Amino acid sequence: MNCLNMNLTGNYPVFKSANTGLIDSKTPNISEGAKAIVKEALRDDTNLPLYVVCGADLTDIASAY
Repeated sequence: MNCLNMNLTGNYPVFKSANTGLIDSKTPNISEGAKAIVKEALRDDTNLPLYVVCGADLTDIASAY
């Protein structure tokens, strides 16, 4: 079920993920999703925890790290 079926369109940001996996453990795969994770993680205007929900692989989280 996607956001459209659940009437959640516009309520939560959704970012495009990486198209391929990592080529090695030191080279990130820069994608909209990885950039959004880093941007949110670097925020200093909130004390709220950062939660990331992935629909498939974890390439964006590994790349952000």
